[in-house]
Amino acid sequence: MEKPSYNHAGSTTSVLLATNPDPKGFIIKYILCLTPLFLVIISWFVRILIYGTITMFFPSVTTSLTPFVPNISNLTDWTVLMISPIGIFVIFVCIGWVMQLPEVWTGSALCLGLSTVAGLLLVKGVGTPAMAASNPMDLLQWTGFLIQPFSLIAVIIVLAWTEKFRQTIRYTITTDGIRMKGGVWKQQEHMIPHHQIGRVILEQDRLGSLFHVGTIIPIGTTPWGSEMSIRGVGPGDQKDNVSAGFGYAKARQEGSRYPLDCFYGIREPEKAMALLEQMISRPAERGEEQAAYLKKIYEKI
Repeated sequence: MEKPSYNHAGSTTSVLLATNPDPKGFIIKYILCLTPLFLVIISWFVRILIYGTITMFFPSVTTSLTPFVPNISNLTDWTVLMISPIGIFVIFVCIGWVMQLPEVWTGSALCLGLSTVAGLLLVKGVGTPAMAASNPMDLLQWTGFLIQPFSLIAVIIVLAWTEKFRQTIRYTITTDGIRMKGGVWKQQEHMIPHHQIGRVILEQDRLGSLFHVGTIIPIGTTPWGSEMSIRGVGPGDQKDNVSAGFGYAKARQEGSRYPLDCFYGIREPEKAMALLEQMISRPAERGEEQAAYLKKIYEKI
């Protein structure tokens, strides 16, 4: 137990446990940092599949349209490059953003951004006029080619950033509550008093059981598991436009798994779990003692 300190009320508070995420607890995040490399491999297979499909099933269509669309081969190449790799990377940027996976969307966006900027510089260096028809195609080709080396650079940058972020995180359990602190560019610190924690959840997969790491998620005293459903059916409100819509939404309150909102990937989480359970049960014990005391007074009256 560390040296006691003082809280804002002036009373002493003691640190019962101080820890941080273990590198083994960040294995999943390290794997997600490799997303750009996986997307390069996926893009390569998708491009081969698209070109193979066009060559096998639509050669006659392409040949018949050549007199009417002289640049149909360039149009095909343009479409393929927009799908693979650019479209694939954009899709994973959106998926990572929506699912709150910074390792996915930052790596994908960084790789695509660096490749596009380098492609623009190379196109300008070649001296192609800005309004030339070949300029967009040259840019797409350079971007598609440069994504391969820049994917490795993006992976290295995101891995280094993730490891730096892990090293800044500190978790503390005191007699007053729990503290979670960390951040690279901007430091964040959360303090949750024990009486505001309704329960705690321990998550540990097979890999975590093997390395003795896990995640502890504190859940607030508000009702957990409550659901909200929204349904709607109605016609479109635009003139001369007949349409109908149907919507359904369902939400459930759950604890955040962001490393600054929980004890993410800590070593020996069972010990921290037992300590937290002991601390959050103290108000209930005091409440039971007070209730028993009041009951005795009532019986004497």
